[in-house]
Amino acid sequence: MRSIIVLGVAGIWLALAGWALGDKPNQLSEQEMKDGWQLLFNGESLKGWEIQGTPDSWTVEEGTLHCTGKGGG
Repeated sequence: MRSIIVLGVAGIWLALAGWALGDKPNQLSEQEMKDGWQLLFNGESLKGWEIQGTPDSWTVEEGTLHCTGKGGG
């Protein structure tokens, strides 16, 4: 039980630290961009994705990729 509480507090602390430092999800650092890294998902659209099966089987909602369960592939 004690370890669960410690892990929970540590998780909250890390989340707050990231927020306070201005960390934003789905972003590359300047060095990563210079090194040629590319994001798999930009949090805004399906740009660069090749949808197999039904085109509306994937959507982006509030920065998250969702499978609607429609169609195959």
